[in-house]
Amino acid sequence: MLSKIPKYTKIGGKADEYIHELVSKIVDEIRIRIPNVISIILMGGFGRGEGIVEKKNNSFRPINDFDFYIITNKVLDDEFLEKTAREISHKLGFGGVAHAEGFEKKRYNFRDYFHIDIRCLEERKLKNLPPLIRYYEMKKCGLVVYGKNSLKNFPDITTKDLTLSDGLRAFMNRMMLMLISIKPEWIKNNSKMSEEEVMVLHYYLAKGLFTCVENLLLISGDFEPTYWGRAEKFQKIYSRKFPEVAKKYPKLPQLVNEYLDYKKTMKIPKKDSIDAWFEVQDVMRYLFRVSLSFLTKKRAPENILEQYYFMKKELAYPYFKPYASFILKRYYMDNELFNWLLSRAAMSYLSLKYSYRMNYLHKTSKFKYVGLNDPGMRILAIMPLIFFGINKDGSHDTRLTNLAMKELKKVYSVKKVRTWEEAKTQYLIAQRSYFLMRFV
Repeated sequence: MLSKIPKYTKIGGKADEYIHELVSKIVDEIRIRIPNVISIILMGGFGRGEGIVEKKNNSFRPINDFDFYIITNKVLDDEFLEKTAREISHKLGFGGVAHAEGFEKKRYNFRDYFHIDIRCLEERKLKNLPPLIRYYEMKKCGLVVYGKNSLKNFPDITTKDLTLSDGLRAFMNRMMLMLISIKPEWIKNNSKMSEEEVMVLHYYLAKGLFTCVENLLLISGDFEPTYWGRAEKFQKIYSRKFPEVAKKYPKLPQLVNEYLDYKKTMKIPKKDSIDAWFEVQDVMRYLFRVSLSFLTKKRAPENILEQYYFMKKELAYPYFKPYASFILKRYYMDNELFNWLLSRAAMSYLSLKYSYRMNYLHKTSKFKYVGLNDPGMRILAIMPLIFFGINKDGSHDTRLTNLAMKELKKVYSVKKVRTWEEAKTQYLIAQRSYFLMRFV
């Protein structure tokens, strides 16, 4: 274990001491349960030194979850890792449930929904890790809190290696979190929200804004491994490299910096929470289309219904191609034909994996969803239909929700819905079923 207290937060001092105590306890618990662990790496906000804590009555509580990667000789079962993480969370006095895993059960509070995430990588495979943002961040600023420095074995991923596929996946994740944070009843009367629900709404708005920034930096090749680094770089290049976006949203850098301050202090911004939600929704609507256009190399439609059919037709291959190309380069087979074949094989494999997961979760046929297309691509394409289907007055666009439920039925067992909230819940449960499969 580390002998010197690292910088876990932007606050520093007592906050870092508090987080260090928690990290030390988690490391001890992991070592007890996984005695042959080679190294334990803290990533995410606390690993980057940007972790978020709230100070209240001379005490602290973590807002960021703890994200750990453990390095072992053999990959450990996901269920074992999830069970281990939940047990450790409970031992530390936290609920241990991720918001995405339990949003429909009860109202949000930070303690019940605070959790630890533990993932596993095989030591022998580290040098061949794909060029994902998470591995780029870990290599650049992950924190080894126990064992050997396995980060030395990570590949030297550059900003040019990072893909818009990864950025678009992050967009989906942030839209999911923002959907969780809003309810039509709150739109009509935000006094029904608890203080912690307001806090988490703004926390997820910050994540949504930073994802917009991240995607623009991926497009321009200026990506940075930390939030503060990204914000600084974004401010420098925004008007010069994205003049059309800057003309439409001239105050975007200022808004990003306001939410950076929020992440540091956790003092709720002095603005109407619902207005703020729809302000970020508007920015994401525009920049999601920009990212989609760059990834597919085709102009994505502005109309959300047309955009859905565009994604359904055009997205799958450009989304998978960078990953197929990464694998094929090692065998000197990186050409269009083999990229297409490997991408299609990957989609078929994921349909099989998803079908088995649905059999485990819902007792459907093991092969019900097996096919040549990845169910995740359909689920991903449906997200904007739900996310942009809610209006500022609390009403919703039934054309979007009806299409979303019709299409979702093809990859999930959907119940009849009457309201946007019901459609949102059905969609998020389906999305969780797919995207909480641990691919990396």
